[in-house]
Amino acid sequence: HIEPSDPTRAEFGLIVGQAIAGHGLGRLLMERLLIEARSRGLTLHGIVRRGNARMLDLCRALRGSAAVEPGEPGLMAVRFDPILEDGG
Repeated sequence: HIEPSDPTRAEFGLIVGQAIAGHGLGRLLMERLLIEARSRGLTLHGIVRRGNARMLDLCRALRGSAAVEPGEPGLMAVRFDPILEDGG
């Protein structure tokens, strides 16, 4: 959802059940979210458990950044910045 306090930022949440994990659904959903966010010039952000290596690897592979959530050592804050037309 787009944050009312900052309309240039949107929070995402994504859960793929264990029974269907590992088949590319998470990647497909994240790629679609990123296409939409970038088309709107939005910074996309979310929280990932530090032990969720698959999701953190996916975020990094899709050019996101991850850092420890302040005050929450078991959580990582992930962020995807919009891609500007000039390649920025």
